[in-house]
Amino acid sequence: MIKISLDTNAVLDLCYRVYPQDIFSNLWSELHTHCVSINFKFYMCDTIKAEIVEKIEMYSQDICIFENFINDFKVIVIERDDVGSEIQTIRSTLIRYPYSQNSKWVTSEQADVDLIAVALNLGKIANVITGEYGLPNFDWTTHTKAGNPKVPNACELMNIPCSNWIGFFHTLGIHC
Repeated sequence: MIKISLDTNAVLDLCYRVYPQDIFSNLWSELHTHCVSINFKFYMCDTIKAEIVEKIEMYSQDICIFENFINDFKVIVIERDDVGSEIQTIRSTLIRYPYSQNSKWVTSEQADVDLIAVALNLGKIANVITGEYGLPNFDWTTHTKAGNPKVPNACELMNIPCSNWIGFFHTLGIHC
């Protein structure tokens, strides 16, 4: 079984922007079949959930779609306090690199850090799904211009598999 830590934009992409259930009903049905067969389990940090709700309200989307997703896929919501040591591990790793040592990931509470902390907490069979793209050929040791990490690059640094929905669908053998 694969344990998946979900990012805000990944959930919004699945539920509203790219793969809405009313258009991609077969995809959702296959995804649900895999979930029921316990091929994967979805997780999210409570900060990610709050960020999703905020975006849904900001864009006047139907909150029931998200609530149905949470219920239908039995998404497990993990409290930020439960991944505190993983957050510290991520921050202590990022502070070693000039690119990220003064980033908001290190200096303030960030849902993206929580996303990766959940995956770290879940262990070796954990994965992150995001809609974000990493910086190509990024090298933490030579990139000295300060910036905020991209989720895929930070996942790579922390040795956590990271993909988008297409990659995850491919892993499950689902074709859209």
